[in-house]
Amino acid sequence: MKSIQPPHQLASIGIAALLFSTHSTATAASFALDEHGTSGLGTAYAGGVAGAEDASTVWWNPAGMVLLKSRQLAISSAVIFTNFDVVDQGSTLNPLLGGGPIPGRDGNTDQTGLVPSLYYVTPLNDRITLGLGVDAPFGLATKYRAGWFGRYQALESDVFSLNANPNLAFKVTDKVALAVGVNAIYFRVKLTSAIDQSAVCLGLEGGGVFPMGTCASAGLMTPGNRATDGRAKVEVDDWGFGFNLGTMITPTDNVRFGLTYRSKIDINSDGDGDFNDMSPLFTNPLVNLFTDTNAAVNINLPASAAAGIFYQLNPRWAIMADITWTDWSTLPEVRVQFDNPNQPDAVESLNYNDSFAYRIGLHYQYNDHWKFRLGVAFDESAMPNKKFATPRVPTGDRTWIGIGANYTLSPRWTVDVGYAHLFYDTIKFDRTLETEIPPANATLRAKTDDESTDIFGVQFTWRF
Repeated sequence: MKSIQPPHQLASIGIAALLFSTHSTATAASFALDEHGTSGLGTAYAGGVAGAEDASTVWWNPAGMVLLKSRQLAISSAVIFTNFDVVDQGSTLNPLLGGGPIPGRDGNTDQTGLVPSLYYVTPLNDRITLGLGVDAPFGLATKYRAGWFGRYQALESDVFSLNANPNLAFKVTDKVALAVGVNAIYFRVKLTSAIDQSAVCLGLEGGGVFPMGTCASAGLMTPGNRATDGRAKVEVDDWGFGFNLGTMITPTDNVRFGLTYRSKIDINSDGDGDFNDMSPLFTNPLVNLFTDTNAAVNINLPASAAAGIFYQLNPRWAIMADITWTDWSTLPEVRVQFDNPNQPDAVESLNYNDSFAYRIGLHYQYNDHWKFRLGVAFDESAMPNKKFATPRVPTGDRTWIGIGANYTLSPRWTVDVGYAHLFYDTIKFDRTLETEIPPANATLRAKTDDESTDIFGVQFTWRF
């Protein structure tokens, strides 16, 4: 093996395993969330773009605010239960280390997430309406046990966001409304993974960076040995800003068309890169690698656009449909930069594709108090193929089935409840760690099994 300089090589090991791959067990494509209010959950969020049922239209299409004739406050919460198994299909250490299997049990991530939201709308006059939304466009998490076979690629991934979204809607004519809004989003990410210190040491020793016998003296002679694994964590956060636009067209009292756009948001996040249980071989002052340092990650939250139709068939039945495009191709890679000059940038390729989501739903007005909902949706994955699949988000294409109900307590108060189950296509992984010391390039070969997500939501809406 060619002789190399320790700072550049050691910095690449393990870092690539924990790069912010922007994945999570989210309910929409990649790490996005769809849970913006509960009134739409029963239709798998079909009708959001043109429905304008309540104040949650602030997120789905703020131009719909002009159809709300009084002030409204909608408070919603969704509980998401996810369970994914990742089953080994021949994961291996690098052939330079014998190519043997990576010791460890199968992976499982069983998580529960809470997604709250709040929307407020107030008409200023017959033509102008203000609204405010506070919700979470991105988030959720995966977490595996320390001893699973994919630990060098992922242990924990925790994504959290909070978005403040004031909007102004203007009725241009009695049939056309326009809206504009500003998004101020707080975004935080924590990622952890294991580091195979034996593979790192043997690679450097074989390349002449460490003298022969160094790894034996340090007890680092068994690649894949959990007992000598290190642990790495990157945690960063920051604010980003963007805008959104919407239009609502109502050619008749029974038909509405909606169109919305949300801009890309750049998050220039700062935080910490922390390393634990590392051998003094790497952390001594002469090498000064795998030591705690400040970290920075630039994250491009994707733009999206949606179009929808709402058709009131008769006083009891309504049908609705939406299509949403998300510009995930804005994330070709993710780069982590460290303040420690001995640790150069670390880059992980994502090569995301743009994705589409398709939704269709029904409303049935049973009587003056009860309305029932039903809907289905198909949501494409942004992942291009198994070479880029990662256990940080073990989800492929998914199909939603939703049911829900709305109960009118009084002219001022309504309650919405909803439930959705998500069915997932099986994902196959064939992902090799991108490091510059070949012996550390372990390959994850696996597939998902027993994937499921269940979402329960409730919303209270007050009109005053």
